[in-house]
Amino acid sequence: MDINTVLILAYVDDYFKANKIAADLSKKNFTVRMEFPDSFDFDTKIRASLLRCDAVIYVISSQVLASDKYYELHGIVQENQRTIKPELYVALNKSIDDLFLDIYKHEEYSDDVLLRADDYRMELENKNVICQGPKLIDDIVEKLKGLKEAEHEVEEPKAQEEKAEEENPEEPIAEESFEEAEPEEVTEEAEVEEATEEAPVEEAEPEEESVEEPEEVEEEVEEPEEEAFEAPVEPERPKVINMDAFNEAIKEYAKENYLDSFKLFLETKDLPLAEYYLGYQYANGLGTEKDEELAIEYYQKSIDDGCDKAYTALGDAYYYGLGVAKDDLAAAKYYKSAAALGDNDALFHLANCYYYGKGEVQNYRKALEIYQTLADEDNIEACYHAGCMYFLGRGCKVSYKNAYYLLQKAAATGHPKAMNDLGTLYRYGLYIDQNIKIAIDWFTKAAKAGRGAAYKNLGDCYYFGVGYKQDKVKAVQNYKKGASLGCADAIYILGLMYEQGDDIELSYDKSFQHFLQASELGHAAAQYEVGNCFYFGQGTKKSDMDAFYWYKESAKGGCPEGQYALAVAYHNGKGVAQNSANAFRWYKIAAEAGNIDALNALGDCYMNADGTEADEKLGFEAYMKAAKGKNLLAMTNVGKCYYFGNGVTKDYSEAVKWYMQAAQKGDAESQVLLGNCYYYGTGFNQNYLEALKWYRKAAKQENGQAYYMIGRCYENGQGVKKSIQLAKENYIEGADFGDSMAEYALGEYYAEGAEMDEEKSFEYFEDAHIHGFKMATLKVAEYYYLGKGVVQDKDYSFELAKKLHDEGYEEAGEFLNKYF
Repeated sequence: MDINTVLILAYVDDYFKANKIAADLSKKNFTVRMEFPDSFDFDTKIRASLLRCDAVIYVISSQVLASDKYYELHGIVQENQRTIKPELYVALNKSIDDLFLDIYKHEEYSDDVLLRADDYRMELENKNVICQGPKLIDDIVEKLKGLKEAEHEVEEPKAQEEKAEEENPEEPIAEESFEEAEPEEVTEEAEVEEATEEAPVEEAEPEEESVEEPEEVEEEVEEPEEEAFEAPVEPERPKVINMDAFNEAIKEYAKENYLDSFKLFLETKDLPLAEYYLGYQYANGLGTEKDEELAIEYYQKSIDDGCDKAYTALGDAYYYGLGVAKDDLAAAKYYKSAAALGDNDALFHLANCYYYGKGEVQNYRKALEIYQTLADEDNIEACYHAGCMYFLGRGCKVSYKNAYYLLQKAAATGHPKAMNDLGTLYRYGLYIDQNIKIAIDWFTKAAKAGRGAAYKNLGDCYYFGVGYKQDKVKAVQNYKKGASLGCADAIYILGLMYEQGDDIELSYDKSFQHFLQASELGHAAAQYEVGNCFYFGQGTKKSDMDAFYWYKESAKGGCPEGQYALAVAYHNGKGVAQNSANAFRWYKIAAEAGNIDALNALGDCYMNADGTEADEKLGFEAYMKAAKGKNLLAMTNVGKCYYFGNGVTKDYSEAVKWYMQAAQKGDAESQVLLGNCYYYGTGFNQNYLEALKWYRKAAKQENGQAYYMIGRCYENGQGVKKSIQLAKENYIEGADFGDSMAEYALGEYYAEGAEMDEEKSFEYFEDAHIHGFKMATLKVAEYYYLGKGVVQDKDYSFELAKKLHDEGYEEAGEFLNKYF
């Protein structure tokens, strides 16, 4: 028997190495099937596979031998095997000794496992074992030939005679002589029985009974003859199928004459492959009315009748929810089964399951391994996917070199996405030398092939003047072409241009519509912009709830700005119930994604124990990271930490340095704080003129505290000529911008003097109290106690003072002692 068809058996853990062996044997002109005992519906498939193969190869590793998997695998084969096939064992280590050494060295394995390993080792010593090595495939091929020769050598003489007789044209004579031999043996036995039974006369009756028994036997024999006549009905079913009709159906299908192919497949529907094609035509409405549920029935019949092709189709049905409820787990299961049968389309889909985490735990490394395996076999789609993963560093380190070679391979076949991405590598000089001309050539080819993203890239070239003279009109034209092809990036960019009136009409309505369109395509940055539109009521009706929804979608899509906006919504209770813990969580996620504003907010959370435990050291570290990222608020906060010694050793000179950096970049709060350093002489020599300079810069930005400090300088004649009127005017400005100290100053101003007004005084003190100024709260308590500028209410006075006292405000204790 020639060994042409080989069955490879391995556990899924060793899939990739087993698949490599299968691919290499295929190149050596062997027909190869693969089965995995831990794959779906294995028992059904192993029976069919064993009937079709000439030899069995077991792929074994230390992991398999350390468990019961080796004997389990061997046992399943023996149970399902009608005729014993030659067996070969491939050990996935350099040597069989190394394979077992892995087991012996493993500290977690019990004594029972080690003893079982010894038994396995002795068992394998008597088998045909090939060990992993540089010439593995050549060794396997040579061993398979050896198995064939050995099989011929051990044939029994009788079998050799039979072979010779089969070759002899007088074959019927051999059959007759074989049939005549049996009666002779029966006659001899009968004679012996008769000789032994002649003596006893009493046994005559049993002889009569024995005569009757054959009649019963004859009747019993007749029934099997009838059964033998009826039984072949099922097996002979394919014989009545018009194979010419089936072949004609295939031809019509290839010509896309689906109506004719459908009719012919119906005539031959008892063939498993015809059942598959009927399922496919029903699923896609080819030559018949679309019926996805009926398609599922035919796919399942096809599998039940032994056709492997339908596994992938059922996987697709469950993956996309076609004719059945969407079920990622079932899809992955069918893809695995089909992949185990050597279906590379299914293997590709299985890689997608690992990549997107559908039906399998997301695993970029496994996805890349499969894509790379298929790419090595010139699967163009796999080349593209593997190239993208190397480009993005998913499941591997970023490798522009690998990305370039794989994308180039796919692009050479006209793959639109690959052509576009290859253009990107040339545009930015990633691995290869930057070449704008070649980049534009690839973008143009991809655009002509219908790739919307390529039009977006050409639009970028026109917009920024890369390879072309800057022309924003042509940029818009290309962006619109990309948008018409469904490119979310192009739609998003148009939204930005409409929002800013950037060489296009200013239109918040159109901007919102473009952002919304891109959002519905899953564009996370666009979803953030839609959230902003709802938050500010720009291009649509203001809605905090809608804003929150889109911020959340953007955050889930991985947009750092959306994550930060979501955290702010939780922090402020806008569009959702206030939740400091959720705010902290999303600040942290956004910060880890690189959002500098979120880093600063994270520092606030640690400093104020807002949504997390207080930790001034972590707060300072977060501020410092954000400050180094040029966040002005963070620079100011770092200065405050050094000034007050929060999370770091107090250091006025460092505080001044950070205040100065932020102040020079225009941060109003830092300008006031820097002015205070000059005013009080901390970190600098006291200098009222320099203080006023920075206060006035901050006041121009409508900073209320700056106005208060300017008013104070006028009130005290510090750096300026004393002027109560100018002091009052600056206090009013400060109060208008909500500064509590300016409000308190005005309360005192109207409490006495020429313009004394108790009601006005009370109103300003109350404003300052509402803004959290404790001295003002005590003044309000006093006014209520005395009925000054307000209706007397001693109970409320006591309540205000008591609350201050409970919060640790010492002056409140003195007030309570004085009045209560």
